[in-house]
Amino acid sequence: MESRLNAAIQYVSNEAPNDDLAWRVAGRRQFEAAYAPEDSVYEQLIAETPSR
Repeated sequence: MESRLNAAIQYVSNEAPNDDLAWRVAGRRQFEAAYAPEDSVYEQLIAETPSR
């Protein structure tokens, strides 16, 4: 089995306050790209399950 590690390093600077927003947007895009449409089935099941 092949293992793979992805790592990211963020440099924080007071000179560019929008860097944090750009970092978060890029992370969100990567998360959404990895999210398969089939995964929405689980969200539907959670929404449809009545709470007790």
